[in-house]
Amino acid sequence: MDGLDRQILLDLSDNCRVTYQGMAQKHNVSANAIKKRVMKLLSLGVIEGFFVELTYAMIDAEPCMAIVTTDGTEDESFIETIGNNPLAGPIGKLTGSMYNIIGVYQGSSSLAELGSSIRNIPCVINVELHPLILFKGNKIDFSVTEKKVLQYLVSDPRMAISEVAKKSGLTSRTVRNTINELISGSGVHFGIHMNPSAGTGITVMIRIHWEEKAINVGEVLTYLSKTFPEEFFVPLLSATNPLVFAIFLTSDLRRIQEINQILRQKTEFTTIITYLGEPARLFPDLKQLRLKEILSEAGFPAK
Repeated sequence: MDGLDRQILLDLSDNCRVTYQGMAQKHNVSANAIKKRVMKLLSLGVIEGFFVELTYAMIDAEPCMAIVTTDGTEDESFIETIGNNPLAGPIGKLTGSMYNIIGVYQGSSSLAELGSSIRNIPCVINVELHPLILFKGNKIDFSVTEKKVLQYLVSDPRMAISEVAKKSGLTSRTVRNTINELISGSGVHFGIHMNPSAGTGITVMIRIHWEEKAINVGEVLTYLSKTFPEEFFVPLLSATNPLVFAIFLTSDLRRIQEINQILRQKTEFTTIITYLGEPARLFPDLKQLRLKEILSEAGFPAK
């Protein structure tokens, strides 16, 4: 997987309905070249699927990450137990007896509830909770037409406009305008589930603490982008500490060691911890569950 593949993944993560032509113009290649790469990423399992969900603002929520350590006695039902909590989303197994969870919470009591529910599992010995800085979107009221269109996009977020029009009885122009309004309104997010390790590369999460008096968050992200232009993928920034969980996509374990060595030479960085892991298991959280509830309550259950 090369730099263009990574850019395509980022584009689709922002909006999985972006057109091949739109990505082609952005990256100065042909639409057919983009399409072939997307098809290959799908066939390899790097792109696992597409989704549409409410943005955090729509449910008055915030994102967080939980780092969970167990005593190693957990069985296969452990991840399922956590995933049954609607505050929990994707759950990944890390090296050792550790797991990372991307969650959602609605206020401090909700965050405490998530932590408590995990700590009460007998095999768990520690839970770290880190509120994250991610795009929250906007809080909007869906029109009847928007709900009518969304009922089809919930099951197939990339459904062709002509197909939505056929199923809904709306004109293609109305469907196109409605989807554009949904995207620009930022009340919903069209994204992808991905597993970059399904290709030829390795996904690694590196935890980086820095000295706030010596370097700011913007400088940290600029350093990572410029120093590792081919490997640095996305940052998960803590909202409460000078801390980033930096996701890297690389070709082999030797390169991961090299990245670690380079990071440790940065004197402003106080702690570097590297996590390797397995692909995350996907669970619907409040953002997806509440969207289905809204549609069902309005008489537009997901098709």
